[in-house]
Amino acid sequence: MKQIKIGIIGLGSYAKVVAETINTIPDITIYAVASRDIERAKIFAKEFNVLYAFGSYEELLANKEIDLVYIATTHNHHYENMILALKWDKNILCEKPFTINSSQAEEIFSIARRKKLFVMEAMKFKFLPAIQETKKLIEFGEIGEIKSVFASRGYNYSDRFRARFHKKEEQGGALLRIGIYPIAFALTFLGASPKVIESVVSYSEDELDDNETIILKYDNGTIATLISSINCYLNEDAVISGTKGKIIIPDFFDSKEIILHKYKEFNRTDERKIFFKTDNNAIATTFLYVADCLRNNKIYSDLHPANECIKAVYIMEQVKKRWDKNSEKY
Repeated sequence: MKQIKIGIIGLGSYAKVVAETINTIPDITIYAVASRDIERAKIFAKEFNVLYAFGSYEELLANKEIDLVYIATTHNHHYENMILALKWDKNILCEKPFTINSSQAEEIFSIARRKKLFVMEAMKFKFLPAIQETKKLIEFGEIGEIKSVFASRGYNYSDRFRARFHKKEEQGGALLRIGIYPIAFALTFLGASPKVIESVVSYSEDELDDNETIILKYDNGTIATLISSINCYLNEDAVISGTKGKIIIPDFFDSKEIILHKYKEFNRTDERKIFFKTDNNAIATTFLYVADCLRNNKIYSDLHPANECIKAVYIMEQVKKRWDKNSEKY
């Protein structure tokens, strides 16, 4: 099996979490890392047994051995980093949110298609066995027609993390930092064409969003309720409800089980818990999926297609516009 060699751009705390996982995956290796600070790159490389450490992104991108560039910089830099990687004809896995606006996302995917390069957002929950099995159950009609989707993610961040999440220059706030997860979850099961987008928000003292609810409504009447917060702990289960039952996905962004409830009239007729025995977390399943795509010369993702990625960024744009219309900070 072809060894997939990865170069990492952006060496923050989350890149360390990812590197630790990659080092457990057979036939995938971190070949090089890059930071604007060469000493930081050297320390990272030593910690994770990486062959090359570079003090510029260009040096890493010029290395022809690298099969995939993983971009883990803050999201306000994703666009410029991906443009640079594409100039060097590199396949890309980029952290979420993919870009700050949908026009940037459209441009990235357009260039990738023209150059026949693989580009994907690292929306890791999409590749979990729990999510794939949920899709099958829905396709088989186990819960009937979907009428409601609920997903939330939220933490009360410590002062150390709040300082990072609330930097205006880095496009901080709950929506871009973690709100992308519930949005992407809804699009996964309902499609990328909601007709109504509404939202309410509360703001922190530094006037960045720290608690919001988003409502998506589709032509068939299905409604998605999506909540994200960086000032409180939320229930992080997702629920997909239909005319015959519902599916609960505990901790949907890294779940190893799903719960199926079926009903007849007002009575629950069946409750089935399905567990997925795997040593791979969401990070591992994502990199395994991308490696398989590269080995098979795929230039697009079936599980996280470009249109869903672009639409999620577009929804975030529209949500912010709704907030601007009601500019009172409450």
